[in-house]
Amino acid sequence: MDNVNKIKSDPRLRKFDEKTTFWELLRYKYLTFYFFKRVCWAIFRLVLLIGISFIILFPFFVKISSSLMSMADLSDKTVKYIPRDPTLANFNTVLTLTNYFDCLKNTLILSVICGVLQMLVSACVGYGLAKFKFRGRNIVFIMVVLTLLIPPQTTMVTMYSQFRYFDPLYILRLIGVTPPNLIGSPVTVYVLSLFGIGLKNGLFIFMMRQFYKGLPNELAEAAYVDGYGVYKTFVRIILPLSRPMLITIFLLVFSWQWTDTYYSSLLFKSYNVLPNILSAVTNMPGLLVQPGSPISAVYSNVAALLIVAPITLIYLFTQKFLVAGIERTGLVG
Repeated sequence: MDNVNKIKSDPRLRKFDEKTTFWELLRYKYLTFYFFKRVCWAIFRLVLLIGISFIILFPFFVKISSSLMSMADLSDKTVKYIPRDPTLANFNTVLTLTNYFDCLKNTLILSVICGVLQMLVSACVGYGLAKFKFRGRNIVFIMVVLTLLIPPQTTMVTMYSQFRYFDPLYILRLIGVTPPNLIGSPVTVYVLSLFGIGLKNGLFIFMMRQFYKGLPNELAEAAYVDGYGVYKTFVRIILPLSRPMLITIFLLVFSWQWTDTYYSSLLFKSYNVLPNILSAVTNMPGLLVQPGSPISAVYSNVAALLIVAPITLIYLFTQKFLVAGIERTGLVG
């Protein structure tokens, strides 16, 4: 009886009276084109989600399975994806011979400093572009957008030469002093982050500008009435309201700097950071590894997993802040 009442609750079946049997109601509800269309759409979505998940997860599965293969599995042609004799010796080898924990410490310090610098710079520049009207504001905003459109390879030579002889204002050359060489030091990335031209910095300025444009002007006006100046209003009123976005910017900078290979290979290739162990993993002392050999691919997969593992754990605990911050920018609906 409960099943009959449940089926009769469907608005499309109200025209039937109490004499209609359960099987007649069942036939009219499920043997229809509307129900067939819903089933087809559900199957299509399921197949689409499975296909997308497979495309995303399959490379990770291959890396994990390859990193667990022993020498016997590599020489066995019948073994493709699932090792017959899994081992963790490959992880131990890479951890021991690449100074992994030293690289981990340096990468953590580098990512945290760059995250804090770009977070503060993006907040200041974004607030200025959103809330202050000054001559040349649109030109500045266009230049910020251009940093997103221009490929970094076009400025590679210029950037390298600037840090090779670091003298931005040409003051040292005027007084006859040889400019210092900053190549090989993470100070280069700190300078880029401090002046708002670091990795993806234009995107973060744009995100902060969009966020601040959504804040009502009455907040700052009320602070001005209470005697706050521009800087005090920004520090006491605006920054606390920007906490979700600031966390989001910090997490994005942290994750991108963590896995960056462009600046690390161009400006401080000899500095021990995690992205650099990918290129050094085939030249580890004590191992005779030829590039392109199966064992070289295994060590490269192990190094990639060791690089990604810490940032994956951080994302699992901070994903709610990341999603909440991106939703507040107005970039998504």
